[in-house]
Amino acid sequence: MSIPTFKARCSKLGAIMTNPRLKTETLSETTKTYLTEWILEKKYGRKKEFSNKYLEKGLGTEQDGFQLIQDELFKDKFLPKNKEYFENDYFTGTPDVIIGDLVIDNKSSWSLFTFPIGETTIAEKQYMYQLQGYMSLTKTQNAMLCYTLNDTPSHLVEDEIWKYKRSQNIIDLPDEKAYEIVKNNVYTRQGLMDCKYLFGTVDTSDFIEIPQEKRIVKFDIERDDVLIEEMWERVNLCNEWIKENWSKF
Repeated sequence: MSIPTFKARCSKLGAIMTNPRLKTETLSETTKTYLTEWILEKKYGRKKEFSNKYLEKGLGTEQDGFQLIQDELFKDKFLPKNKEYFENDYFTGTPDVIIGDLVIDNKSSWSLFTFPIGETTIAEKQYMYQLQGYMSLTKTQNAMLCYTLNDTPSHLVEDEIWKYKRSQNIIDLPDEKAYEIVKNNVYTRQGLMDCKYLFGTVDTSDFIEIPQEKRIVKFDIERDDVLIEEMWERVNLCNEWIKENWSKF
């Protein structure tokens, strides 16, 4: 088969933009690992499956996050979920929301302690690359990265209780401990009620609901054409590496 042209998924741009440790190298080991997986998928028709509790919560609370963004930041606008797939010579991707000249991407944090409350800069550079990729694809000039803190779905909270029981090698968990685990995973009174079956008749008067406005952190990002061109060049280097190494796999 002929060697297909590599185009980076925007969600994976962080992997190809990782700089190599040695100045004599053009691509990092992280990038090469990603490209190796890409070759195996294309060459042998297999797809690497990936799933964890963080991803599952993100998918399961996607609409909750959009609603929170709409209620707090766009009170007079409806935020429709974008379903259009975009592709150009370098990137592919499906942004969460597109409104006029603005692309919006939502990240649902796993817990209060992974939620960047109070932060003023984006800690995860891969999200910056992802949004720049989306702006390149959609020909927009502005992007907004939103972190939202949403109630963890009850079945995932139940999983956390089960994991705790297994780690402690116990069968019966006191309702008070189950309530403590639930409380660490939900942030609204409604979320608590959805999980009530997990902790029974425990007194919940100490539960503190986190205000809606405290459960969203946003970062405004302007289009950076210099950075986008750097990412284009990195994609070109990736294609060169793929051609040189295709026959090894």
